[in-house]
Amino acid sequence: MKVSFGVPPLWVEGGLRHQVLSLKRELEKKGVEVEIHSPEKKPSGIFHLFKASFSTHELAGRVKEAGIPLITTPVFYSSHPSLFPFLVKIDSFFSRFKLFSERYFIKEILTLSDLVLPNTEEEKKLCERLGARNVKLLPVGVEERFKDASPEEFVKKYGIKDFVLYAGEIGTKRKNTWRVVEALKGLPVVFIGNPRDEKILEKIKEYKFLWIPELPHSSSLLASAYAASRVFVLASLYETPGISAMEAGLAGANVVITPYGGTKEYFGKYAFYCNPYSVRSIREKVIEAMESPYRKKLRERLLQFTWERITERLVEYYSWIS
Repeated sequence: MKVSFGVPPLWVEGGLRHQVLSLKRELEKKGVEVEIHSPEKKPSGIFHLFKASFSTHELAGRVKEAGIPLITTPVFYSSHPSLFPFLVKIDSFFSRFKLFSERYFIKEILTLSDLVLPNTEEEKKLCERLGARNVKLLPVGVEERFKDASPEEFVKKYGIKDFVLYAGEIGTKRKNTWRVVEALKGLPVVFIGNPRDEKILEKIKEYKFLWIPELPHSSSLLASAYAASRVFVLASLYETPGISAMEAGLAGANVVITPYGGTKEYFGKYAFYCNPYSVRSIREKVIEAMESPYRKKLRERLLQFTWERITERLVEYYSWIS
């Protein structure tokens, strides 16, 4: 079986890149031939597109024109899901005048796709409202290795343990890190990641938090940081579902996370859910999580989402299409 992975032109480090490369690695273990599509090459076999957007719309069209099966993992979320289909109708009207929105391109790609694979049930329902046919759930996965992470390396290097940890993009609007920084003032906190602007880094230093530049995902120090932390916080405006939080939870940290974007489907009742729009709520939930024992059932739940299990399901989906 041969599969081409289509990705946005400017895909960077983050959840999407990690998802694509993890699936590629696990599929190749199962004997599936996978290549990351290059614009100069003609797609062949099954084409699996990651992210429905303006930047991938033309590529989806070329795949369908070539008569190749198109599978799409859309990776999108709406904070107003009930209004989304109505807004798409408005977009369709304005498209007559060559005025297009991102929603218009998402719907177009979903309509072209032979199979749509959203990451959460919330996203699945939204795709169906937009007219997508043949929609099947494909959750995001987590690497099982994190359950064996040890705090020793991080504690030896930095001399701290049982702190609050944030790892990921620092300063983007969706990640909500300005509110997170304010909520954690006075607590033992570690930030791992590269800030998007100097002002937030200045604030992190002002509050005497430990800041560590971005670590490679394969870094043993990152896994050790997860294991050394008491609480991992990911109070984003939404997450689908937050791979770093899954990794930290597997490594033994209590997880404080946003309730928006399908996170409850992954973490169930074993995470601490905060209101990301409230500094007070974030702080209260972090303190509650710090004062609570580790919820061991969280690890059991997250082990249902290993990349190996997710890839087994994906191979079945490919077999249906090929």
